Amino acid sequence: MIVPNIPDNTTFAVGVTLPLYTGGRIDAGEAAARSGHDAAGNDRQVVSADLVLETTSLYWGLVTARESERVVARALDAYEAHLVDARNREQVGVAARSEVLAVQVERDRARLQQIRAAQAAAIAEADLGRLLDVPPGTPIEPIDELAGGVAPPEDLAVLLPEALGARPERAALDSRATAEEWRAEAFRATTRPFAFTDTR
Repeated sequence: MIVPNIPDNTTFAVGVTLPLYTGGRIDAGEAAARSGHDAAGNDRQVVSADLVLETTSLYWGLVTARESERVVARALDAYEAHLVDARNREQVGVAARSEVLAVQVERDRARLQQIRAAQAAAIAEADLGRLLDVPPGTPIEPIDELAGGVAPPEDLAVLLPEALGARPERAALDSRATAEEWRAEAFRATTRPFAFTDTR
């Protein structure tokens, strides 16, 4: 048996193109990418800060609503006691019917305020539960109470510039502006001469 001898030759070539001079396009592109990355990081901080602020606001809104509900409930108890006294005075003839009716009107107003306060507390609790991702209907009991106003620890004129400088939104805008400047520089670099070398 004769087997033909058919040669099978395969040749591989690897080439590398190296930039010798690009007019600053590569450096500008890298700087733009870094600035864009910084802007994305600042955006994450913005989202996190917004979440903390919203959660804190809803929490203290719930605390305020619960306190309002308690205050109105105490006021309603006082009106109920006042109404009992007014009716007793009317029965013994020392109070007019108009006085009893006036107390009833105030009592009914307080009862309406109590209903509104209870609804506001329920809405605040539901909003906070939605943000905390707890099952609907889960009771939330704040552990803090409303206190009197507290003076700021420092002068507001000193705190304001510090607060503005710490805003991640401003840092994100600055990073995006820097990125756009570098992109513009990279575009301008395309008008400059460039040179590459091939290595095979």
